[in-house]
Amino acid sequence: MKNRQFQWVSVFEALMAFALVIGLAIWSGGAYPNRDPLWFYEKFDAQPYKITVYSNGTAVDLYRGDAGYERMLPVINSSVVKPAGFLESFYPSDSSLDSYRNSGVAVELAYQSPVKIHTKFFFPQFDHLFVPLDGTYNYLNEAVLFRALNGKWGGTALILSSTSEIRAAADAILESQ
Repeated sequence: MKNRQFQWVSVFEALMAFALVIGLAIWSGGAYPNRDPLWFYEKFDAQPYKITVYSNGTAVDLYRGDAGYERMLPVINSSVVKPAGFLESFYPSDSSLDSYRNSGVAVELAYQSPVKIHTKFFFPQFDHLFVPLDGTYNYLNEAVLFRALNGKWGGTALILSSTSEIRAAADAILESQ
């Protein structure tokens, strides 16, 4: 009887060790290329100190406590956690950013300290996000999210699944001004 119990424990321990190795391989398969041990954590709740909505030369700054801030923040945070993909070595040009700020529609978020979106795609820390909602990047047929750190726009952009909710929130904020 002891012999059977010993065999069962050995088989169980072997299966547990195998499951642990497989789980570690899956985790490291996402953690290493993304340089993010929490790549699987699909929650983003960072709060920017300022959200700016741009539309055809009009800029509306929103701060904590403003109704527009409270409307836009959950929409942005829920949109960025499940990207459809990413673009590597894709930088926004200064002229494109200026174009959005002066004649397009976009949303920009500024954070006081660097934050990170945990995602299965490589997307380093940032202190600014920029979401173009029309214009220059329409040729991609993708919704793009740019990031900046210390004033330098990075070369990795996330492709968002959709910006329709962001656009609806931006339009509502602009109409209320």
